[in-house]
Amino acid sequence: MNNAGSYLWARAEFDESQKYLERALNISEKVYGHDQPEVAHIINNLGGALLELGDLQGAKEHIERALEIAELHGTEHSMIAIYLNNLGRIFRDLGDLQGAKEHFERALNINETVYGQDHSMITTNLDNLGSVLRDLGDLQGAKKHFERALRIDEKTYGDDYHTIARDINSLGRIFQGLGDLQGAKEHYERALKIVEKTYGTEHPTVATYLNNLGLVRQELGDLQGAKEHFERALNVNVKVYRTEHPDVALTINNLGRVLRELGDLQGAKEHYERALKIVEKTYGTEHPDGATVLSNLGSVLRDLGKLQDAKVHHEWALEIVEKTYGTEHPNVATVLSNLGSALQELGDLQGAKEHYERALNVNVKVYGTEHPDVARNLNNLGRVLRDLGKLQDAKEHYERALRINEKTYGRDHPSVAASLNNTGSILQELGDLQGARERIKQALRIDEKTYGYDHPSVAANLNNLGRVLRELGDLQGAKERYERALKIVEKAYGTEHPMVATYLNNLGRVQQELGDLQGARERIERALRINEKAYGTEHPNVAPIIDNLGSVLQDLGELQDAKEHYERALRINEKAYGTEHPDVALNLNCLGSVLQELGDLQGAKEHYERALEIGEKVYRTEHPRVANCLNNLGRVLCELGDLQGAKEHYERALKIFEKAYGTEHLGVATVLSNLSGVLQELGNLQGAKEHYERALRINEKVYGTEYPDVARNLNNLGSVLRDLGKLQDAKEHYEQALRIDERVYGSEHPAVATDLTNLGRVLRELGDLQGAKERIDRALKIVEKTCGTEHPMVAFYLNNLGRVQQELGNLQGARESLERALEIGEIYGTEYPMFATCVSNLGGVLCDLGEMQEAKEYYERAVKINERIYGTEHPDVALNLNNLGHVLQELGKLQGAKEHIELALEISENVYGTEHPRVAIYLNNLGRVQKELGELQSAKEHFEQALKINEKAYGAEHPTVKVIRNNLQSVNTELNSQ
Repeated sequence: MNNAGSYLWARAEFDESQKYLERALNISEKVYGHDQPEVAHIINNLGGALLELGDLQGAKEHIERALEIAELHGTEHSMIAIYLNNLGRIFRDLGDLQGAKEHFERALNINETVYGQDHSMITTNLDNLGSVLRDLGDLQGAKKHFERALRIDEKTYGDDYHTIARDINSLGRIFQGLGDLQGAKEHYERALKIVEKTYGTEHPTVATYLNNLGLVRQELGDLQGAKEHFERALNVNVKVYRTEHPDVALTINNLGRVLRELGDLQGAKEHYERALKIVEKTYGTEHPDGATVLSNLGSVLRDLGKLQDAKVHHEWALEIVEKTYGTEHPNVATVLSNLGSALQELGDLQGAKEHYERALNVNVKVYGTEHPDVARNLNNLGRVLRDLGKLQDAKEHYERALRINEKTYGRDHPSVAASLNNTGSILQELGDLQGARERIKQALRIDEKTYGYDHPSVAANLNNLGRVLRELGDLQGAKERYERALKIVEKAYGTEHPMVATYLNNLGRVQQELGDLQGARERIERALRINEKAYGTEHPNVAPIIDNLGSVLQDLGELQDAKEHYERALRINEKAYGTEHPDVALNLNCLGSVLQELGDLQGAKEHYERALEIGEKVYRTEHPRVANCLNNLGRVLCELGDLQGAKEHYERALKIFEKAYGTEHLGVATVLSNLSGVLQELGNLQGAKEHYERALRINEKVYGTEYPDVARNLNNLGSVLRDLGKLQDAKEHYEQALRIDERVYGSEHPAVATDLTNLGRVLRELGDLQGAKERIDRALKIVEKTCGTEHPMVAFYLNNLGRVQQELGNLQGARESLERALEIGEIYGTEYPMFATCVSNLGGVLCDLGEMQEAKEYYERAVKINERIYGTEHPDVALNLNNLGHVLQELGKLQGAKEHIELALEISENVYGTEHPRVAIYLNNLGRVQKELGELQSAKEHFEQALKINEKAYGAEHPTVKVIRNNLQSVNTELNSQ
């Protein structure tokens, strides 16, 4: 019966084996009694069957009983060592690694006493003890035990015995753990040769070593080689065992892992499902091996975008391992981490954090605080803390993980490189770009040393380095890193793998920043095709690429197409994640931006508000992503004329960024610039100047003086200096911005066109109209070349050109430029702010041409458009009412002119208050009409009020102040002559 049970055990028929062994035990107890060695032997075998069935407590109780019986006959016998070894294995499976170590050490001591220090019988004990030391993270200690076992076996058997292969294989696992993957591969290959020579090529041990060799080849990035080894191992196991053996399931599981990495997600899923069926048929539905496969299946379901299904599989796996091992086992920690990842992707960041924390607590209890698995838990926890906006906490977790990995592996291990990458990413987010760059370069050096120059991990480092260089303004350097990363993954995975799509997408984004919009579009469209082929058209991994394509289309002026792409991305993410996920908020922000550009400001506002609501629900109210939503909402409120509302949103965003990042972060600089813009609109020019200067100092500190964001700050500062009447200072700032952008982008980038336009505006105000025209002509040529001749930005530059032509007296040229701008605008719709501006400016040219009635119609049309966009209380409505008042004045309709300008004044006072320079403009214009109407006292009062406002805003020597002072003197002269 015992022999039959052992035979069935070897065939993995564990239920039948258990029945035969239980019958053998009953017979032996009747024959020998309960305390004889023969009985202990059968009890030990029965414990082994229970162990395979996943009944760890039952197995432990049986082998402890076998040990008790054996110890009745002496404590230093070799059978005692066998039972101690078996018991040690159970303690290890139960997660009690210290208990396992103690049992293995005791077994080793017994066999050393019985056989001596150099006997082959002790090599199994050394192997077991080395294995548990490896699990405990003591890789050097484990290596010494395996090397000792190898020396003994080589001395006993020569070079080609099967136990020597076991020792070499064990050493290979240590080399793999230490990051010496080539060394590991060589050991596995040597072990494989020995067992093939010993057993032939179709033995189960051959399959085991093929599996190990496949795993190290997978880690080395040789995915096809790994797949071939797993397939060969599978063929061996199927031939030996049939198709439904646990070893077959293990190999199918390994094949699933490599297929997943190769991007064959359906193939991976099918392999995991097949492995699960085998395990469930062999062991039942509650075995820990089934939990492992369930967790792997959950991971591939997550990749396939089936996030709820993934969560359910991880939860099921967790239920099994907790039932098998209790709640404080390393395998429980692994499943908790996988479940945390699924929750994180679903946007349940608090839930993810709780699972990661629980996994960390389990592993700290099992291993202590300095184990590699603890480092992995710290990295996971760092990721979710980062998503939660707790950047300093995330940094501390990453740094602690780095210290553990350096202590365990030394400074040149791939796990150290991974920790350096994580630390670099958080430093980047915290604004320490130089620190981030150093960490990622260090990680790159380690991985190049470990894997060579063509490994996917090297590509990942290059990609991360590209991100930092891009943020540092080294766009060419970033592009080169992305291109090199792309070549590596195309070589490793082929040209249709999702990783290829990731790097194409990143390369497209940097080309977009470099102004190569068509090149960017082609890269991102290729990335989209790859991911749609890999995942289908409704997968969350498709959505970010659709979003990025929308961004390029938006830059190309294809606003409706951009809107459709953003809407598609939103639909995908809402379907995958529900309506309250962080990625949904990102889509809403993108959609808001294009609606804003299309002139649908209320629609934009609603999308930004919904994004803000999601952000506050997911992250609470103090997260940087909430600040981004507030910033976007501030922008649209500013455009809607709600300047106080915009200011409040910017101020709240600023507080969040300063709390999250400190006062010297790039995010702080961005919000300061936006806040300055609204202060400038509100007439607080000194306040605006101070904020712009602070933003400039931050960006110069982070980037140095030659970065595009520094150029933006210089442009902004130039604009407020121009408003303050410091035209030479403004000109110098614009020229400096132009020099920076030409150095960074070359001479034909849209950013250069912006700089030229700003420079043209200040030259116009300085009276250098020809110089202004030349700058604006050059800007127009750049955008026509970059964006095409019918892009909305072309209309913007034609509008600027028309205004300077008007001032040069070339009224027909101005008219043609503005009419062309309107033709372009009509392509995109007539109900957006830029179109209204062109209509209004064309009205001004017609007025100068003496075509007053036609001018009046254009101004009236501009008023109607702006009222539809903004409502009746917006600054742009006031501006057009003022213009309409001017043309009515020219037509001699002075009462109508007065009414329109009074309405413009009322709107401006409501928007800006009574002390704003814009209010002064309308007071001055109202005074002029009243003077013509003979209402000299009212005219005088309005001129005085306008003068007081502008002297306060600009000082006594500003050109605008001089104009108003002249008007006041003129009306005083008339009053005095009466």
